Amino acid sequence: MIYGTLELQQNILETAKGYADEYNLKLVYGVIVGSNSKGFEYADSDCDTRFLYVREDFPQKICVPWEMTEEELVKRFYPMQECLDECLPFWELTSFLHFLTKPSFNNVISSGLYNMVGWTFQSPYQWDPYGIRNKIMPLIDDIFIKEYEIMYHLREIERWYKKDDRKIIAKNYMYSVHAALTIDWCLQRNVQPPVYYKTLLGCCASEQIADEVDRLVKTAQQEAGNVIVKNHMQDRQKTHFTIMAEHSEVIDAYIERMYKKGTETVNSYKISPQMLLKCQKNVRKMCGILMEEIS
Repeated sequence: MIYGTLELQQNILETAKGYADEYNLKLVYGVIVGSNSKGFEYADSDCDTRFLYVREDFPQKICVPWEMTEEELVKRFYPMQECLDECLPFWELTSFLHFLTKPSFNNVISSGLYNMVGWTFQSPYQWDPYGIRNKIMPLIDDIFIKEYEIMYHLREIERWYKKDDRKIIAKNYMYSVHAALTIDWCLQRNVQPPVYYKTLLGCCASEQIADEVDRLVKTAQQEAGNVIVKNHMQDRQKTHFTIMAEHSEVIDAYIERMYKKGTETVNSYKISPQMLLKCQKNVRKMCGILMEEIS
């Protein structure tokens, strides 16, 4: 299942397939990302999607992102429909999987690209007609590089977490604690973390932290709904900046503790070229397996 009502799911898939057919792309996987996948959506949240495709020359060609341009591999469609995100991104499957070992298009490492792969296969809302997730997750866990994932979530905390004022934008606070929970998961388990916040809470957080975070999310979501009904707001995502939350000493302490631990881990990170080469070979092998099953 993708996400939302049957009508919304059909709309998303029909729109994506229409674009893919026009450009001779074969869609093989689709997912909802954004706040919906984390469990932080408001009533006015848009629907962020991501699709994976294979090219016309599949299965003869495995694409490697640092040997090709982004324009060759990534397509972006703007459907201009209110119920969808402003952009539907389409990523070529085999190049996408290569970000697991070297998240880069032009030799500049991006922790965002690395996180994007894990997020794509761990979102609770997926369209997966070929069973790709179950095939790829064992490999993702086996070659997981926790430092890349932690690096991304450290940047998320730096982006969203502001302690200067008594109140903070509630969504920003949610994203900050989600990043802290993900860092905690990586340090404890050293496998790809889930996306849904309640799964992270159940596995990482103390009961006190879990209660505080649940209260933050439920209160913000209820208030957002009330604001939308009361003010008849039409602007997409306006409540993201409208709903505020008071700082919690428990949540603040947890975010700051995980940020410190994550920073220490990233600063001591080293990976051998031999291990990286082995991981890249395993990714290419998986691409070959998927080629046989999809073609």
